[in-house]
Amino acid sequence: MRPQAMPVPTVAGPTEPSEGFALLVSAERRWRPVSVGAKTILGTDAVPGRVVGPTVDARHCAARSEPAGIAFIDLGSRHGTWIGATPCAGRPQLATPGKVVRLGRAPVVVVRERKDRHGHWIGFGQWGSYAPTVWPVLAELALVAQSAVPALILGETGTGKEGAANAIHAASPRMDKPFVAINCAALQGDLMHAELFGAERGAYTGCTERRRGAFERADGGTLFLDEVGELSLAAQAALLRVLEVGEIQVLGGAARKVDARLVCATHRDLPRMVRDGRFRQDLWHRIAVAPVVLPPLGERREDIVPAFERFAEQVAGAPTVLDAAAVHVLQGHDWSGNFRELRNVALRAFATSCSGHIEQADVDRSIAGATGLHWQRRDAEQRLGQVRALVATGLPSADACRQSGMPRGTFYRYLKRVRAQA
Repeated sequence: MRPQAMPVPTVAGPTEPSEGFALLVSAERRWRPVSVGAKTILGTDAVPGRVVGPTVDARHCAARSEPAGIAFIDLGSRHGTWIGATPCAGRPQLATPGKVVRLGRAPVVVVRERKDRHGHWIGFGQWGSYAPTVWPVLAELALVAQSAVPALILGETGTGKEGAANAIHAASPRMDKPFVAINCAALQGDLMHAELFGAERGAYTGCTERRRGAFERADGGTLFLDEVGELSLAAQAALLRVLEVGEIQVLGGAARKVDARLVCATHRDLPRMVRDGRFRQDLWHRIAVAPVVLPPLGERREDIVPAFERFAEQVAGAPTVLDAAAVHVLQGHDWSGNFRELRNVALRAFATSCSGHIEQADVDRSIAGATGLHWQRRDAEQRLGQVRALVATGLPSADACRQSGMPRGTFYRYLKRVRAQA
């Protein structure tokens, strides 16, 4: 079984009366939100609903906000208004958050919208942001969701890749089917094959009953493989076969057809791993059909304070108050650990606060503790890279150990990790 996933914030803040729906509209290669009320006209001459494109008419369609989403009706345009394959002609058609509506070929994306003291938030599924730099990524997620091709989510650790995968599923035609998430870093040997593809009773020691694999559980829906770069070469070959022929080989049993949309994620440099022979090139081309890159927290600073407050509120059970100096410190930190580091700082600050408010001293103390852990992780990564480079030269282990300058036990511990990743 995969370990419990680290919760990633939607950074949505508390519910307020200004909640509603909006459209992400592309114009001059920029995505901007358009709030939708009782009646909003979209078209090349519409204000504020201006949509640019050769297939868009001056008054192309009308949109109306409803409790579950936005209803669209075409206004006699030349190329029509479409939600998937459904025309919005004759009577209004409802589009829920994450759906893409096309004015001819020009796409607009339906999103949830909130305006509160933190600013302007938009999103769908389990992903959203106050930062305008993130809104094009939201549009990209929605566009990728409409097809059944494998998707690849790239980004640093802690940027919310599982939440983005869940948003793709929520906006896809498979939204009513299962969403199954697997952490590939936790899979080894028979456990890997059984967890992904299933196993018949008695297929391996301790298998006392038939086990349904992740592909079977996700049949008809979406399978999310987190940290796909951690799969062994044997596991990569088995995954490639599923993508090519659409069937799984159950351990100790027969092959079975499956239909699961694959969404993968990794923080690793897969092209470099391909060059180093640690990731199959043919699998890379199959899973990277629709890559989406998530920005780090440092590029979406509008989300820092809302996410911090949300994390602290999860522990406190009530809204948390930050003083102005604490906000200044949060905004000035680099957050190399992204939301995972922010969450740890928020929980530590609340736990060690001497009052009902979180002050600058609480934040400073919490960041100092998190930074120490970060440098420990960075030192471990540097040592691992040093051992990997020495092994690549072909030196005997004893000589590589002497050249590394590490204690013998430390060197061989990292050597074991290098060999496990080979």
